[in-house]
Amino acid sequence: MITIPRHTYGSVAFLDKQNRTLIAGDSVQSGNIFMFGPHRDINSFKSSLKKLIARSKEYDRIYASHDAFELDKEYPEKVLYSFEEYEKGELTPVDMELHGQMVKCYKGKYCGFFIAD
Repeated sequence: MITIPRHTYGSVAFLDKQNRTLIAGDSVQSGNIFMFGPHRDINSFKSSLKKLIARSKEYDRIYASHDAFELDKEYPEKVLYSFEEYEKGELTPVDMELHGQMVKCYKGKYCGFFIAD
């Protein structure tokens, strides 16, 4: 088990070393990642991604919880790339209501983020 908090407080990933598979949960996906609401910390999300990237020699495939189920092993780097697009202000947000809350949807090259300002 690898703790990767900040998408949600208790987010974890599971590394199946025998089958060289990372089960990444919600933090690594090709869809839109929720980064609003209780227990989410967008400022620490990047460190969780870097933790998975640092262990990339231990897995060959990734299974995600949403959108595309199987992702290539470089996907944490792709999510980080999209997150850095957001951090640099390179993404144009679209306002929308999601679960009764107004959020902004930032679509990056590889994934998107729902963020409440």
